[in-house]
This record gives sequence, structure tokens and C-alpha cells, in this order.
Amino acid sequence: MPVFFISCEKMEDTYEEYKGDGKIRYVGKCTGLSIEPGWKRFRLSWVNSLDPTTDKIKITWQADGIKDSVYVSANLTTYLTDAVFENKNYEFSIYAIDQNGNHSLKTNNYARPFTNEHEFIRSFGHVEKKHFFLEDKLIIFWNVPISEMFDRKITYTNKSGEESTIELTDELLIENNGIYEIDDIDLNKDITINRSAEVEGCFDQVIFEPYTLDSNTKIFNSDFTAFLKAYYDVESISDNLINNIETLNINESLISLEDIMHFPNLKKVILGGLRFRHPMYPNDVPSLLNDGPTSIYALNTVNTLKGVEVDIYNDIYQISASIPYAQLFGNPSLPDVNILNDISWSIESSTEEEGYDSHPEYLLDNDQETVWLPLAIESGQRTHELEIDMKSAQDVNGVFIKHPAGFEFLFPYDYFAKLVTLQVSNDGENWTDVYKSRNRNLYQGRGETTMLKFPETHNVRYLKLIVKDQVSSRNNTFLADIVVFN
Repeated sequence: MPVFFISCEKMEDTYEEYKGDGKIRYVGKCTGLSIEPGWKRFRLSWVNSLDPTTDKIKITWQADGIKDSVYVSANLTTYLTDAVFENKNYEFSIYAIDQNGNHSLKTNNYARPFTNEHEFIRSFGHVEKKHFFLEDKLIIFWNVPISEMFDRKITYTNKSGEESTIELTDELLIENNGIYEIDDIDLNKDITINRSAEVEGCFDQVIFEPYTLDSNTKIFNSDFTAFLKAYYDVESISDNLINNIETLNINESLISLEDIMHFPNLKKVILGGLRFRHPMYPNDVPSLLNDGPTSIYALNTVNTLKGVEVDIYNDIYQISASIPYAQLFGNPSLPDVNILNDISWSIESSTEEEGYDSHPEYLLDNDQETVWLPLAIESGQRTHELEIDMKSAQDVNGVFIKHPAGFEFLFPYDYFAKLVTLQVSNDGENWTDVYKSRNRNLYQGRGETTMLKFPETHNVRYLKLIVKDQVSSRNNTFLADIVVFN
């Protein structure tokens, strides 16, 4: 009677198969290979088999056709690679090997290390939001605190030739509201930022590549950029523009006034000088600053370091109490210009409804009590074209656009025109935009006048204003006056 012997080895410990005339026995393979990514390296861990013939462990890796390997002791279950790996997806394979060089079946897995090219690392960006050079002072606005960032250092050289390094802790930056000043900087030497961080999914401390602060780099807030482009009618903010501005007349709602520190030849800042309010409503719809403390800091800094003067009208941003050196004024007066409006002029509205008179002629009477008022609609958004025929060619330098005052209408702010496009023509057929950016903002106070000065004088007969309905409970828009001047 035949006798059968049953091996007590588990299937995962040894593997056998038949090939040709004989049986091949594989060494028991390793299982459960896991790979943790670190900074340019990996940490591998696995479970060894119970096969007593295992003599050593072989680990191989490859990417893009380049291969390498290492042997480790048979009793090890973890391995830390050298920090030599690139931003690639690597295949790792692990084998158990006996004294005769026989290999187990492989166990493999894939992983990519953290490097400076890794998209997650690149998403960290710089740790400073922006920086300013004023005289021999460096002012840095930091994107902090960042809880993962535990090491931020700035290294610079002072004018005596001494190199200094400052460690910027969260506590230090919180104490200074995220703003840090360094005096006595040698701008001819590099100012270097070093940073490191704990990054989720990486077992190493990530040491980012150092970078230098450039004294020529100027980063503006997006809304401040939009203000500059509109005010100076330019498509981009050039160094030439920045270097030639001596007076900034700021009237818009903004995040902050911090960007005034970018202008090397600035002599005066005027706040609210172009918000021409109606006497009945001197504080209607004020301009706002999201970050008042930073704005006050910027004004105080340019005043202290550069002697920049500050004029404030109608306390436009409600910050005058914190700027004792400022000259305070009430409502600004409209500039003394030559008004061109004439009773012979005519005006037409492109959206006039049959049987309804919106009175576009009221736009030319310079009377804010009379209002051009289209018929409201239930849905849709119309584009209104208001075409003025001045009967003969005129030198035109700009227009005043006025909102109604003393006008009895439910929820008037919902219907004040907010944007306008201005075009000019000599034949009433071919039109030219006055501004490169086309749309211009209109201030929104009751009875308020917005002055739109043309970038250059236009000798034209026709003037067109384009405004859209404001979408509300019913859709409509209205204006009081269009006053043309040269």
C-alpha cells in the first residue's frame, strides 16, 4: 500500500512547478511589499516567507529602462534607499534567494518619490506673498502662518558686508501681522529664502530649493492691477509706468493699499479725490478696504520713509483717524472744464419701446432730477446704445456721467448703471472705442458723478454710450445725465 507524505509548508512559502523532465522548486517568496515615498528616496517593507533556505533578499528597481538593485540580509523586513531617485514612477521588485542562487517568484509595487518637480511640492510656491524695497529697507509680506512649514529662514548681507540669517517663526510673524522689516540691506548681494516643511505622505522633512528675492520684481494685487490699467488706460503694468507715477488718485474699493509701496518716485496719494458726491448724499455707498490695518501700515511707511503726502476726501475709507499727518477734505469739486452740451444736440436710444418714451433727451439737460428711464422687462438683459449727435465735430476730452438725485424709485441702487463703454465716430457708422479696456466703472452713490477723462482728445461729431440692464426683480437701468467737456 503506497504511503503519501504531506508537506507542512504553506503555499506562499514554497512554489513548485513542472517544466520539461523535472520539477522546479522556487524559494518561498516575500509578500506584502509596501513602499513609502520620502524626499528623493523610499522606505520599503515586506513580510518574509518561512522558507529556511532563504539566504538573502534581492531588491530591484527600474524606471524608463534604467535598472539597479541591492542585496540585503535574509532577516530584514525593511529597507531605506539612498536619496538618489528622480521624479519618476519606479517599479520595485523583491526576491528571496537561497545559497544556490535560486530566486523566489517576485513581489512588486510602484511608487514615486517627492522631489522639487513633484506637482504637490511645486504647489507650495513661495512662502512670501510679496516684498517691497523702500530706500535701504526690505519689507516682506508672508503667506503665513503655514502649520506644515516649520523652518523659514532669510539670509542677507548688510551694508557693512556682514551676512545675517533670521529664522521666521510663526510666533514672530503673527506678532507682526505677517509683515517683517529688515533694515540696512545691501541690494547688490543675494537675499535668500530657505524653507522646509512636513508634507503629508512624505516621511522625510522636505527641504525646498532656496530662492532669491529680486528687487526688480513687483507683484500687485489683482484688483490694484485692474485699477492701474483702467486709470492709465494701459494693457499691462510696465516698469516705465511704475517709475514715472508721482501721484496716485485712488477711489475704488480694494483689498488693500499695500501696493503703493511699489512706486519709487511716489510723492502724493489722494484718496477719494474723484468721488464726486451729491451734496445731499456725501457718504452714500463708500469705497471699502478689505484690509484696513495693512493699508494704514503702507500709508504710514511711505510717509515715514519717503515723505509721501496723503490727501483724503470724505474720509473715503474711514481710516483718517489712523493717519494724523493726512490733509482732510470734504466733497471734491468737479474740475473746471469747458462744458460742450448744447440744446441743438440730439440723442437716440437703441431700445426705445413703441408707445413708451424713456426720455433720452433728459440725459443732455444737466439736471439730475430728470432721468432717462427705459421700460423695465421681466427677463433678459438688454444692451442700450445711447447715440449723441453733436451736429458738428467737437474736440472732446471726456464726459461726466451722473446718477439720479432726489429720484423716487424703489430700490434705486439695483438699477444704477455700473459699467459703460464709450465710443466715438465722425460719420455715425464707424465707431472707435475710447478706452483700450472698453468698460469703465461708474461709482454708485445717489446723485454721484463719475468723471471719465479720455486718454486723448477726439475731434468727433458722434458719441455713443453703451450700458446694460441691471438684473433685479425686474431688469432695467437708468441714468440722469451725460455731460460732455473739453
